[in-house]
Amino acid sequence: MTSKTRCFIELADLLAWRFECKNCHASLELSLDNLEKGTLNECPHCHRNWALIPTTPLSSVNFEPHFTRFIEALNQLKGQFGDQSVLGFDLSLEIKQPESPAHGH
Repeated sequence: MTSKTRCFIELADLLAWRFECKNCHASLELSLDNLEKGTLNECPHCHRNWALIPTTPLSSVNFEPHFTRFIEALNQLKGQFGDQSVLGFDLSLEIKQPESPAHGH
């Protein structure tokens, strides 16, 4: 017999955003409330480009507005669930199970 455990979280369980620099591994944790403009343009430690990506010496693409819209939508949805919800369903997200250490090591 095979047993499988699945792990789910509700939107209310989300507490903060954590961004980790791929270059220096510094991390930035922010509340879910809002994202100030320019926060994700570059790493606050090593200043590597994060969401503001240069495409030519005079232009760039900014992905930060996508994160801003995602955060706004998530916060709107979070307010629609709970005991007072008028929706006919609850929402949860399945997350990857943390890997357990190998037995005997």
